[in-house]
Amino acid sequence: MEQTQLTQASRRCRAYPHLVQELHAARRRDVLILRSRGLSVRAISDRTGIPRSTVHRIITSRGA
Repeated sequence: MEQTQLTQASRRCRAYPHLVQELHAARRRDVLILRSRGLSVRAISDRTGIPRSTVHRIITSRGA
């Protein structure tokens, strides 16, 4: 399984709590990349572990 920016940032976040902003940016990037590849909200949620409601919010708030 490919290691996403999300998992890399998650590891750093556990070690350095002040990097939460980096984690949020990585989550957003991962969701938008997966969505651009045609994955559904459910598939993105299953793959990343991010709740479906959060995935949906990220997708709808991207300004499109």
